[in-house]
Amino acid sequence: MDMERLASLYQKRYNITNELNRITDELLVSSERQDNVSMDLLLDMREECIHNLEQNE
Repeated sequence: MDMERLASLYQKRYNITNELNRITDELLVSSERQDNVSMDLLLDMREECIHNLEQNE
């Protein structure tokens, strides 16, 4: 695997991980507010991020 491709894969993985962290932080805030609608949406978004992360391996 060439260095450019490897760097691209690591950048994509980094971006997905950052998005996962952001969503997790928002999930914490929603749970503190007991906002079930937002929590459901954020859990779906988090699941999608995890799926994307697994696909990027």
